[in-house]
Amino acid sequence: MHLNLAMRERGPEDGLVGTHRYHLRAYPNMLVGREAVDWMLAQSIAHDRADAVLLGRLMVAAGALRHSHREHGFEDAWYFYT
Repeated sequence: MHLNLAMRERGPEDGLVGTHRYHLRAYPNMLVGREAVDWMLAQSIAHDRADAVLLGRLMVAAGALRHSHREHGFEDAWYFYT
């Protein structure tokens, strides 16, 4: 299964893709970089955090993910991606 699709197919109770808040603003249908890295490790998609970040950066480069404001590449941080 395509990695981006697998990340988005999780249910709302899993919390990977959903509405996240930052500075009183809601960001719907977003995932958090740090949580995506945790998920990739839990699913054995990446061997370590550096590998997961590399995969996230490849998804950004391919256009499968983008930062909410297009200001950052993929990071293992509290950044929002869609």
